[in-house]
Amino acid sequence: MADGTISGRVANLAGEITATSSSERDVLMKVTREFKSRVLKLHGENQAIPLLDPPPAPLENEQMRTVPVHL
Repeated sequence: MADGTISGRVANLAGEITATSSSERDVLMKVTREFKSRVLKLHGENQAIPLLDPPPAPLENEQMRTVPVHL
């Protein structure tokens, strides 16, 4: 962004998970934390995990990052 903030989103889970911060590391930590929380909640409620496979392609102004998670 023009003001120096960085934004990120989870692309492979239905429902919006986004974060903004001044560093990519903070954004990745925030979206990862929310992703794990949401998946654990759904799993605990015996609900299906709404993964998007394949995830939508990145927008023109986006870069893709892959973050492995352990639940």
